[in-house]
Amino acid sequence: MNRKAVIGILVGLLTGVCAVLLTQQYLKREKASIYKGMEMVDVVIFSGDLEAGTTLEKKHFYQRKMPKKYKHGNAVKLEDISVVIGQSLIHAVKESDPLLWTDLGDDVEEFVAGGFSKVITAGERALAIPVDRVSGVGGVLIAGDHVDVLTTVTNPVTGETATITLLQNLTVLAAGGKSSTGKKINYQTVLLQVTLAEAELLVFATEKGKITLALRNGEDIQTDSDLPKVDFSNILHEEYLKKVQVKRNNIEVIKQGKMSK
Repeated sequence: MNRKAVIGILVGLLTGVCAVLLTQQYLKREKASIYKGMEMVDVVIFSGDLEAGTTLEKKHFYQRKMPKKYKHGNAVKLEDISVVIGQSLIHAVKESDPLLWTDLGDDVEEFVAGGFSKVITAGERALAIPVDRVSGVGGVLIAGDHVDVLTTVTNPVTGETATITLLQNLTVLAAGGKSSTGKKINYQTVLLQVTLAEAELLVFATEKGKITLALRNGEDIQTDSDLPKVDFSNILHEEYLKKVQVKRNNIEVIKQGKMSK
């Protein structure tokens, strides 16, 4: 075989290889174009039909995957679901509808998008917890208040029910219809500034027990590290009740410019 023939064969082979590579690249681009936006993402879906005015609870939602291209641009993200709990629907929704910020009205959407992250101390988080009028200090909380968090839980192993002071001196970021940026949110939730460890405690206590908030004096930053749990062993114990009352009797009160106990 002469040299020209060999060169011709090599050129033919190279041309064929190039054609195959170009075809593969073209098909790859076409495939990417066809499947663009088809990657699966998590969405929050309503578990049943709900009427306007319904107060939303965790049971009203479930998580489902769907192609990204079909996800509504106003859909509530999974990580924002804690803000939604306790809010009220402004219109009826159907089962399997995606949860949208517009289902909750403008105030809640602005609450999430309005720059609240700027008021959170670096290294801490904002956590919304559900409350009612009693557990939420009678509806008097406003942004900037400080609260202690009490929880009543039952040990599933022993059956013992007890109340403990779970966390002390937490800052309220939003509640009482007002926030630190002047925006309004429903007072069925209170937004607290917490560390990640505190957030875990609060989420567990909310899921497994009952949360109650206690309002503190704004200038009182002292915490008590020697608080016993309260159960039937001490709430019915006369000596323990006397000890609690003695501490109450020693609290100083100013009346007409004079200090008294």
